[in-house]
Amino acid sequence: MKELVLHFGVQRTGTTTIQSVLKKNKGILRSHGVLYPTLFDLPDHVKIPWWMKNNKISFSDVLRELDKKDESFIEKIVLSAEDFCMLEDFSFLREASDNYDLKIILYLKEQASWLESWYNQHIKWPWDSKFSGADSRFFIDNMSDFYWIDYYSTLSKIVNIVGKEKVIVNVVSKDRVKDTTRDFISHLGLDVERLHPYKHSNESLSAGSLEIVRRINLSGSSPAVRNRIITAVRSIDIGGDNGSKAVFSNGDLEKIYRYFEASNRMLAEEFFGGSEVFGSLRHRNEKPFKLSDEDVYTKYIPMVLKKVAEG
Repeated sequence: MKELVLHFGVQRTGTTTIQSVLKKNKGILRSHGVLYPTLFDLPDHVKIPWWMKNNKISFSDVLRELDKKDESFIEKIVLSAEDFCMLEDFSFLREASDNYDLKIILYLKEQASWLESWYNQHIKWPWDSKFSGADSRFFIDNMSDFYWIDYYSTLSKIVNIVGKEKVIVNVVSKDRVKDTTRDFISHLGLDVERLHPYKHSNESLSAGSLEIVRRINLSGSSPAVRNRIITAVRSIDIGGDNGSKAVFSNGDLEKIYRYFEASNRMLAEEFFGGSEVFGSLRHRNEKPFKLSDEDVYTKYIPMVLKKVAEG
């Protein structure tokens, strides 16, 4: 039975870079018996879990597409979409396991760091108007919306369907996995050094830039408009902004820690042999950089508009 490697998430753990490397090295991967297939005429697999969620396709449709792309010498097939972890129904994994030797790979990120990064991404490239103009406090007050970062719950749902032996889970941190691309490629039986060079992408905005962009609110804007505005914001001098990405106060960090404390303890016991999974990000020496409404609307947004107008 051929192996299906399902890169399951989570977001903000270098997934964009992993997918870029898979895309750029399709030929090299194929020569080693690893298929990163083009499915449904899409450039990558990112839309697949969303199509499944919205009942546009079923996983049976995915399996049929995989069968069309398969070749006799292929030993491993790779599906990579970080939003698989957001699906609330994981029953499709049973179908995957029935047809392939399934390997599910998940990378986790400490929840406060994840939420800070997710907030940054959501302001920069919003897809939910509920959060597109939100300040960081509103984001934390609604963190239950991001149910999949209750990692113990998410992993338990997966394991209950396919068993723990089919799941590879690790943590992005300086003490565990620093480079998820290198780690992921190693699970395909390859050395990343034999592939085309890569650099990590999907750069975050500074806290000062976020203060401006969230008030502009890019929800509903076209990709071209978003890019022009973000480029303009990045080009202006924001007084007092030192480039830090930190947006949560120490009180915010403590609230997040307490919210996930019990779940993370069970995660450690069940999946990491009882050892601590995350360093507790509960205190920072820096205060998050904030801008007043007056400064943003009377000083910085006019500067951004001028930059956009100048092209």
